[in-house]
This record gives sequence, structure tokens and C-alpha cells, in this order.
Amino acid sequence: MKRLFLLCLCCFLLSACSHTSSDATASPQPQIPLATATEAHTEAASQSFLVYRGDDNAEFFLSEEVFVTEINEAVVTEQLIAAGILSEDTAVTSIHLEGTELIIDFNQAFADRVCSMGTSGERIIVGSTVNTFLSAYSASSVRFTVNGEILESGHVIYDFPLEFMQ
Repeated sequence: MKRLFLLCLCCFLLSACSHTSSDATASPQPQIPLATATEAHTEAASQSFLVYRGDDNAEFFLSEEVFVTEINEAVVTEQLIAAGILSEDTAVTSIHLEGTELIIDFNQAFADRVCSMGTSGERIIVGSTVNTFLSAYSASSVRFTVNGEILESGHVIYDFPLEFMQ
């Protein structure tokens, strides 16, 4: 009777240990519901970049690779809208590369979105936007304006180049 009890106890412990170790290595990260993320990688959609967004607690950045037919400011903005980072009326009015710095001018909708957030939300909106554009354009920093003017959010005056945010 003792042997049977010990055998059952050992089986239970081994089962519990193997279940725990597999859970510890799994990293449950929600998937970004992007428009092109679920499409199969095809010859037509041969370019890719990472789209960033914040986790549910606005503490960390999550990313998902998307495949597109071409990379331009409209496609990148569309992916950030699909990820819930930018509002649907956000648009890039101009974009150009100066050396390795990407200069982006947004419309007022971008400023409205950034300024409507608290500190953590603003960090996620700005960081996700910066990281996504850096990924798409292989730049080292991003400087942005809104309608040609420096963005002042109430938390930060964005008059400096932004590098990849962690």
C-alpha cells in the first residue's frame, strides 16, 4: 500500500514539474491584430518591418513582423493605426531621410493623440511610432514635427532626435 502511494505521489510530482517547466519557458504575448500580419508571406508581399505597440500595462513594447508589397509612410502609418497606436485620421504630411535621421512631419491628429495620453500612454504612442518607423526605414533616429512645428505634449518638448525606445 505504501509503495502504491509513493508511486502515485512520484508520478504526480513528475507530472507537475514537467508542466511547470514548460509554462516557465513559454512567453505569453498577445498578437497584434494587424491588417497584413495574418496574410501568408507571398512573392508580392516581399518586404517586411516590425510594428510596435505597448503591452496591456503600458510597460513594455511588443512587436510583430508584417509583410507588405512596398514600404512607404502611408503603409507604415496604416499599420500603426491597425495596431491601435495612431488614430484613424493620422497622416504623414512629409518624410525624408537626412543621413541616418528620419524627419517626419505629421498632421494635427498625431499631436491630438499624443497629448490626450498620460505619461505612460504618451511613451507607448511615441515609442511605438519611433520604433516602427526606424524598423521600416532602417534609420538610426527619428525627429518629428506636427504641421512643421515642434510638438509640445505637456510632458515633453520633442525638439530632439529620438532613438529606438526600450
